[in-house]
Amino acid sequence: MKKLLEKMEMKNQELKIQKSQNQIQEKNYYQKKSIEKIMNKKLLKQQMKEYSKIKKIQREDVEEERRLRQEGNQQVIKILGDSILKLQEILTTEKKQRETAQSQMFRMFDEMNSYLNGELNAEKSEREATEESIINLIDQRCNRVENSLRK
Repeated sequence: MKKLLEKMEMKNQELKIQKSQNQIQEKNYYQKKSIEKIMNKKLLKQQMKEYSKIKKIQREDVEEERRLRQEGNQQVIKILGDSILKLQEILTTEKKQRETAQSQMFRMFDEMNSYLNGELNAEKSEREATEESIINLIDQRCNRVENSLRK
């Protein structure tokens, strides 16, 4: 019986040892799982930080692109505005030149018209004077012929 008791006690101790080992294994398993969770959380946090950095860089790149595009657009608008102003100046200058040329031509036409009217009037006066002289001469001749026929 003593032996049996000893055996039982041994069995009991073995069971206790085994139970203790199982508890340790279980504890190790849960610790391992906990460590994995912590590592996963850390990894996730690290990935989130990297993602945030990448997003920030992308945002900065987009902002830089937008700024460069706006600067380019402003330069194009300025160049177009300057070109329009130059064209307006050219058009204004050409309009003034055209108006000046037109007024000179009209003045020249008026002078030419006056000169030609003067010439025509002089010719008309000369013609009328010549016609009158001829008519007077014809009248004189007719009167002489008439007088000579009466005698």
